[in-house]
Amino acid sequence: PVTKRILLAIAVLTRNDGFAYSNVDQISEFASCDRASGYALIRRLKEQGIPTFAISRGSQGAMFYLEGKLYQCPGLKIELKSSVGAGDALVAAFAYAWEQKLSVEESIRLAVATSAGAVSTVGTKPPSKELVRELTMQVQIRTIEI
Repeated sequence: PVTKRILLAIAVLTRNDGFAYSNVDQISEFASCDRASGYALIRRLKEQGIPTFAISRGSQGAMFYLEGKLYQCPGLKIELKSSVGAGDALVAAFAYAWEQKLSVEESIRLAVATSAGAVSTVGTKPPSKELVRELTMQVQIRTIEI
């Protein structure tokens, strides 16, 4: 039977070749975990058979799980103009970087910087390449083996 949990999973997870993306509130509900418990979220997603994923945490940054490692990035200090498209920008930039065979760290930096750039523009206007380059230099990544 189709349950609320199944519908939520379909709405939350954008899956492509084993990659999933969601914001922290949606994925917390899907995984039945407290949003503050990042490790619990990761365990639940791994249990669901999702080997690679990104979790947007809004102004608190993002988390990525790839190749058995957790990458945490704090949010960048930017002026918020619109949050429309922030998650889409993160996923698109990550997919582009991955396809271009950039390293994990370069892919994450580009994804986080592009998402931050997107929220610093009005509406759905994409950020400039110059802004993304500038923001990429500000992205901090903490790697945790799990």
